[in-house]
Amino acid sequence: MEDGIFNGSRVLYSFNNQLYFNGNKETNNYELYSTDGSNNNFKLIKDIKIGSSGSYPHTFISTNSLMYFSASDNDHGRELWKTDGTEQGTSIVKDITSGSENTNIIQGVIFKNKLFFVVKNQNATTELYFSDGIDLGTNAFRPTNDTSIYAKDIQILCVTDSMLYFTANISKFGVGRELLKQVAQ
Repeated sequence: MEDGIFNGSRVLYSFNNQLYFNGNKETNNYELYSTDGSNNNFKLIKDIKIGSSGSYPHTFISTNSLMYFSASDNDHGRELWKTDGTEQGTSIVKDITSGSENTNIIQGVIFKNKLFFVVKNQNATTELYFSDGIDLGTNAFRPTNDTSIYAKDIQILCVTDSMLYFTANISKFGVGRELLKQVAQ
């Protein structure tokens, strides 16, 4: 499909029978757009980063009703966002890395109706987070109820019918990379 109005459109994702992408139009650099594939039916979902610099949305992951993605706005660095496909239903989920610092989301999966995602932090290590789509429900994942134990350097997320598998270094054990699983309740 040739649209003729987008320059360098990239990062494509299918959600609710629409194609979502970060489109670059003359008035706003790389923002979240959608199309149903018909000619000239392109919709700016939301101008997330007001002005000409663009929010550069990417890392799309969806449930049945929401699509999560990474983007930056005028008040935060790159953070976790969500949309239902409307401007009103598009918002930041949480400012995980406070202020203008970036939360670099590099991978995510849906498990137990929650988004589990890997964040590369400022120290270049990776941590596992989960979110139910709201600020208070978005937190670092702890593999046990002991809050002094945390998983870091996450490299792989894989979901089966009833389990989330991932590899990580566990802080308390100090034995190197482990294969861990989270069982569905």
